[in-house]
Amino acid sequence: MSKFLVFQVHGPMQAWGDIAVGEIRPVADHPGRSGVAGLLAAALGLTRDGSDAEGYLRLAGALRIAVRADAPGTPLHDYHTTQTPGKTTRTCFGTRRDELAHEHQNLIETFRHYVQDAAFTICATFAERLKWSLDQLAEAIRRPRFALYLGRKACPPSLPLAPRTGDFKTIEQALAEYPAFDGIRQRLARRNRDTPTVWWDVGLPTRIKALGELTRRDVPESRAGQFRFRRRIERYGKMPGRSEVNDVP
Repeated sequence: MSKFLVFQVHGPMQAWGDIAVGEIRPVADHPGRSGVAGLLAAALGLTRDGSDAEGYLRLAGALRIAVRADAPGTPLHDYHTTQTPGKTTRTCFGTRRDELAHEHQNLIETFRHYVQDAAFTICATFAERLKWSLDQLAEAIRRPRFALYLGRKACPPSLPLAPRTGDFKTIEQALAEYPAFDGIRQRLARRNRDTPTVWWDVGLPTRIKALGELTRRDVPESRAGQFRFRRRIERYGKMPGRSEVNDVP
């Protein structure tokens, strides 16, 4: 038996970051390690500096997740522009209004991608002992220190994350026994006629037949200067029926 933390994420828009180069900011179609670790760090109240930054890196390195797509959502591409003042050496801008009033402006264009109206169930555990228990993380999610968002600050959750912890033999048992708390989420799940896809970290206990593997660069290893991420392998397959889930020796 293994202990898992299970919670739901749903929002009008989600943006679980992928490798971004230049003005194009793509997203993955489901939450990854970095995004889930960031959400948990925000709930705990970890900042981006000093010992908190080190704590975040340890949390992300020890975290192992499985993600079930209850409603996969649809892609949205947003053409986004912003203005910033030209490089100055003597001017200190106190407000955004001061910045926009500067005579030299640089126009920055980006193409930001999102996933609309998606719902996921996330199952999480740790590969090593940390100073936070899964029960403490569940309590932090219920009463977060910082505002929680789904990948970007423009993507707040539209439903409570409703965390639960428990002991299970497999990730599919943990996912199958998690209740859908809200009618909106249940309707979204019914709209998805396909058998839900599950992605999971290699090494998690499961009997789901893997249909393939993905390589994702989403394990943060440094926050000094430019963020650096290392690769991880996740497998994916289809969520089994309840009779198969319960047929575990």
